[in-house]
Amino acid sequence: MRRREFLQSAAAVPLAGAATDGQNRRRAEIYALHQTSCGLLFDDSGKWIGKSTAPGGRERLWHAMSLLKSDSTRAKANAVIRETFTMRETKGLLSTFSHFEFTASTQLLLADKQELTMENRSKLSSLVKETFARKSPIRWLGYNDNFPAMENMAATLGGEMFDDQASRERGIGGLRKLLEYFERRGVLAEYTSATYSPVTLLCISNISEYSRDPEVRRMALEIEHRVWLDIAAHFHAPTNLLAGPHSRAYNVDSVGHLHPAHMLLYAVFGDRLWLNP
Repeated sequence: MRRREFLQSAAAVPLAGAATDGQNRRRAEIYALHQTSCGLLFDDSGKWIGKSTAPGGRERLWHAMSLLKSDSTRAKANAVIRETFTMRETKGLLSTFSHFEFTASTQLLLADKQELTMENRSKLSSLVKETFARKSPIRWLGYNDNFPAMENMAATLGGEMFDDQASRERGIGGLRKLLEYFERRGVLAEYTSATYSPVTLLCISNISEYSRDPEVRRMALEIEHRVWLDIAAHFHAPTNLLAGPHSRAYNVDSVGHLHPAHMLLYAVFGDRLWLNP
């Protein structure tokens, strides 16, 4: 795909709409690969049996998002979620959860199509409600923008989900602050980041897709467009990498290995990009 074609395509991404058949097919393809390779890393009780470092709460919930979507791994996914909360309740290494787990719990509930057990749905719901105790405004301070993006998503959609007006207003205030932030500087502090631009984009796109409030969806879409423009304007077609100045990269990004931006672009555009992760 040439640069001009990419920019035109990015402008036409079906934001806040139903995913296309191709996007759904690629999501299922990626999930199937994950289920095959990572499902084996947990036993049937949800305990980690992999040889690498045991995952924390957020990683365990991220694994469950995919594992829930297959009949062959759904029971294990529910076991992973149940064990995650058991580990927290027994004051192990996961005794303290943060915006990572709050956001993952919200996403699991939003994506649930009767795959979660009643016990897990109750536990995830209780975790989302913990965010309602947070009263301070959501601020965009010019660093680690993915943190307030996660906070924004959990507050806005969690507030809608459980009819907590204060949390919902806190999230809406965060969206307004981010739009004001863009008026000052144009891009995220984590600009053109192969890792963190997709994280922020995912959180904001969750709001634009799932919010029941038209004005909230409008603000989220405006933000989503702005982040997409940053990614599109720095896409280097010959290498399928983000090029130019950027903020917050890891070694895999610097040496051109696969990273979240690749997965984002493949999920949206498919084989129109030559690199298939």
